[in-house]
Amino acid sequence: MRTVDGSLRVHGQIITPERYLSLWRATLEHPMTAAQFTERHGQQVLLVLGGPMTPLRGQRSSWTSSPFAHFDDFEAAYRDRIEYRTDGGGEHFEIALDLCEPNAARDAFYAASFIRGTELEKQGRVEVRLQPGHPAEPQTRAVVTQSELFAQVI
Repeated sequence: MRTVDGSLRVHGQIITPERYLSLWRATLEHPMTAAQFTERHGQQVLLVLGGPMTPLRGQRSSWTSSPFAHFDDFEAAYRDRIEYRTDGGGEHFEIALDLCEPNAARDAFYAASFIRGTELEKQGRVEVRLQPGHPAEPQTRAVVTQSELFAQVI
């Protein structure tokens, strides 16, 4: 809609519908993985999911190809990374999946389907978040030789 009414602008220039589509076509010709995006732009790509726990527990996946037959299976797989909180509205969860991690994009898609398209859509949250850096990058460690391991510390 914004391309039709002229309100979509890039660098002060109006983007026409034709130009918008040509930019998408060019982008789709050279797709980039989340890892490539992180490396090129220094931004970690996270998918953040959240919502109330009670209606999700026991919910069956609408996808036969999902590795999680029920939301409980997703919760079990990521239990150590899910942040839980309880307030007057009951128990809620939030999890951020780094799309560079193996299977994270797949798991995020199927987990989001538990929230999207249901009555939880208004209460739940599915958002993409960018943050600087990347925690999976190897830490630089000081090189220690074998002889230094037993040196006397003063």
